[in-house]
Amino acid sequence: MNKAKINLSIKEGFASKHLYEKISILETSTIKNIERGMQWVHNFIDDAVLIGGTSVVNYLKEGRDLTPDVDFLVKDISNLENKLNTAKLRFSFLRDSNGRNIGITVPEFNIDFLDAKAGNTSLHQLILKTFNLIMIGGTNLKICNPELLVIMKFEVGREKDLNDGFKILKAGVINKLTYLNYVNLLKNDLMEYESIKTYVELV
Repeated sequence: MNKAKINLSIKEGFASKHLYEKISILETSTIKNIERGMQWVHNFIDDAVLIGGTSVVNYLKEGRDLTPDVDFLVKDISNLENKLNTAKLRFSFLRDSNGRNIGITVPEFNIDFLDAKAGNTSLHQLILKTFNLIMIGGTNLKICNPELLVIMKFEVGREKDLNDGFKILKAGVINKLTYLNYVNLLKNDLMEYESIKTYVELV
């Protein structure tokens, strides 16, 4: 069965006007790389869920630039590696500060794939199970729900991630009860549990 074609140049193909606007000002070559990458993921990697800056911009109405790369969380990194090898696509492994493999980067597509079995696996598994479907480029793609995206951003804890988390909270797309339920469910797996639980009260 043929998969729907992704076209990032058509405004009507986006659920998020903000995401379209931020993609449209990237260099044409970058847009084409991302478009081909998203199409390849849509065609061949069923378990990939969009996270990172692209998903943040999708949930905002203003005030956040888009970096020219896309991040996906994947359940089965070995399957991804096999698919990339079959397609003869060049890639390299992503490593954390301790040298451990945490994913794969594909320069041709400007895409990083993060391994759901690395890092906070409980959070990652929730993201994979509770994704939303969002229209991007005329096609429904899997994207992290906003509540877990905020929790992920706060847990990472870098200044830019904290800023992203607060921006999403202030955008009015968060269900407070859902957020708190996720935080409580992940209580034993969040290093910043107390802070993450109270942040939602600030908005």
